[in-house]
Amino acid sequence: MKNFGLRQAERYEAELLSRCKGILNGTVHSRRCAVLVDDADDLRLARAGEHFLVFLDQPDEVIIVDILHSHSDLHRHVEVLLALKTEGF
Repeated sequence: MKNFGLRQAERYEAELLSRCKGILNGTVHSRRCAVLVDDADDLRLARAGEHFLVFLDQPDEVIIVDILHSHSDLHRHVEVLLALKTEGF
């Protein structure tokens, strides 16, 4: 918090929550994770500041499965999430 600051952290948290609500409402642009990993068609990515929200977009619900920093190895993380999804999370 020393470098980031409480107010900035609260604004960023509000932005992440707003993006999650936008995903739920269908107003946030997202991409299929299949652009990173084959067979990850039902996993999607949406940008939120310096992070990516990774989610499953199901007909009756949206499940946020991870929040990844933009500097992380997205390909590797999506591969792991796909393996976990195959096992039933």
